[in-house]
Amino acid sequence: MDSRKRLSRRLMRTRLALLSVVAVAIGLGLLVLAQIPAVAGFRYLPVEDIGSSLFEIGLVTLALQWFFTEDMLLQIRSAVADGFAFDPEDLHRVASDEVMDRNAENTLGKRLGDVELAREAYQDLLAQTAHASELRYDTRVSITLTPWEGGPATGAGSMFVAGIRWEYTVRKPRTGLARFACVRDAGAFRSALGDPTYTDVWMINTDTGLDARDQAVFSLEDYSVNGQRMPIKRSVESFGQVFTVDASTTGTGTGRSDGEPTRIAYTYRTLVPQHSHILFLNARTPTRGLRMQVSHHRAGIATAAIVDFLATANHPLIYYSPATLPTQTATLDFDKWVWPKAGLALVWTLDREYTTPNPTR
Repeated sequence: MDSRKRLSRRLMRTRLALLSVVAVAIGLGLLVLAQIPAVAGFRYLPVEDIGSSLFEIGLVTLALQWFFTEDMLLQIRSAVADGFAFDPEDLHRVASDEVMDRNAENTLGKRLGDVELAREAYQDLLAQTAHASELRYDTRVSITLTPWEGGPATGAGSMFVAGIRWEYTVRKPRTGLARFACVRDAGAFRSALGDPTYTDVWMINTDTGLDARDQAVFSLEDYSVNGQRMPIKRSVESFGQVFTVDASTTGTGTGRSDGEPTRIAYTYRTLVPQHSHILFLNARTPTRGLRMQVSHHRAGIATAAIVDFLATANHPLIYYSPATLPTQTATLDFDKWVWPKAGLALVWTLDREYTTPNPTR
């Protein structure tokens, strides 16, 4: 393919050189012809001007072709491309968003060897990042599982109380409004996921026998901005319940637009059926750096493991505490980007599911 392009460029340069020689010859001939008195006196056809223009155009074109060789043109083009790659702001000043998108797709297509793959991958990445409500950094998630005392200890209706705390930093928050929803059907869940004002959405299946509108089932316990606790409002809707926090009126709230880092932290509590054997957390927005720690003590859990659903070439670090410790912990560390719709799952088995108690991992 490259040899065909080089051959095509050489043919174009040859044609241009030939046309330049023809232009010089015709121009020179017209200049000589203009010296004949009969022709020079013909006012309606400026033979001398036409000849001079053709001669100059042909001569300049030949000079440029001689000076700017093919290798030199490639070097100039490469230098311009390297300059834009070194300073993206220069490219942004001279190119529109559409041109930059096209350049990115073409460059990625050339690098991957598949234009369609590059186009779809780039468009998908752009959709997940350019329209994200915020970008999160240095995210910390801690989960604590304890037995629920409001129901049976075993069998149907036995629950874990999951205390989940999120902490992360945002640099350019887009809204000062944070909402948390607990819904009871898939339709309301998908609708809330598409609303950027929702920070987190939780769904309680109706087959668990729990009511998503019950505060004992789900509750936002606290919300803070840079260490300052914010008031929380709760409302009950037909689809579930919604907790709302408005931090835009505070000097350190998420509504600030000065670009300074803002540390957000919140804790919510929810019930998780013991027999489900899984607790899933998903990423709502792009996140750079993630640490998740799970702990349980006297919860009747024999083994617990973290399973990652991260679409990345990099592998997170996952490690577990020794089985001899009274409080068991599982920790995941990942220092790269986590994209929306990726997630982490905690899976477990129960002591009572084994004929011998407390098997080792």
